[in-house]
Amino acid sequence: MLGLEYQYDQRQRLFNYDIDPSISYQDSNRHGHRVELYAQDDIRLLDDLTLSTGLRLDYHHLLKNLQLNPRLGLIWNPLASTHFKLLYSSTFRAPNAWERDYNSNTNSANPGNYEEQIKSYEGVVEWHSASGLKLIGDLFYNDISQFLKQNLEPGYGANGPFINTGSYHAFGVELEAEQRWDSGRLLKASYTYSDVTDETEGRVWAYGSPQNVFKLHYAEPLFNNFAKLGIENIFIDERRTPQNGLADAYNQLNLNLSSDKIAPGLDVLFGLYNLFDTRYPMPGGTGPADITQNTLPMNGREFRVKLQVTF
Repeated sequence: MLGLEYQYDQRQRLFNYDIDPSISYQDSNRHGHRVELYAQDDIRLLDDLTLSTGLRLDYHHLLKNLQLNPRLGLIWNPLASTHFKLLYSSTFRAPNAWERDYNSNTNSANPGNYEEQIKSYEGVVEWHSASGLKLIGDLFYNDISQFLKQNLEPGYGANGPFINTGSYHAFGVELEAEQRWDSGRLLKASYTYSDVTDETEGRVWAYGSPQNVFKLHYAEPLFNNFAKLGIENIFIDERRTPQNGLADAYNQLNLNLSSDKIAPGLDVLFGLYNLFDTRYPMPGGTGPADITQNTLPMNGREFRVKLQVTF
């Protein structure tokens, strides 16, 4: 399989100024191209053993160099219902306009910025039955390097430029169970444990990374498949904040009622999020020592309506 993707970023402007008195702190205006070429092929080594290979080449106008990233997978199928996978892949993230251009101390871009990189290693076991039950176990390790962080050293305050200085390791396991019925009913549960460490700070627990995440999802078709009711429960464990405090763990329950049968091409969704009005906290922003806001309270109960027309 071969593929090509092209995107033109017509305008990426970063503008920061005071009205009275009129002072300009930042005014950058960029545009440019992104081109992605990729290839993928599956090679059958044995009747029950397959080598999956892929390669991706990226040009990004905010980066100086081309990005070449492979993807490799060794897949063993000893039984029709059982799969064992060993996976490796690498990818990148280019700096956005804020990270690339913001530098209020010099009113100039950050020409030394380059891409963040991540290498992923996974071992996966997957089993499924003829009755619609699927079980998945995933052991993973991610190596994140050249992470973009804002320079908050003395002399910059909260207005320092972004530099590639961070390094993180993430090790964890994910367990998932899913049951589907012929009627369209679905029950899915997943649990993830991850240990994310900031290597640049001496292998400490990384900011904002929960160690335990649990999700439970149930979907039920209604009125002879005219609509579908979705119930989602999410548990997020406590997280370390940049001020070395803790953002408490929280549990959130969401409800969705959707239908694509009202009119041809029309999808309608009614959502009730955070049903029990939990004022859950998120870690505060990074900054110098005088920024002391440990956590930020999030929204309580929310109602959402979504209308989508396809033609």
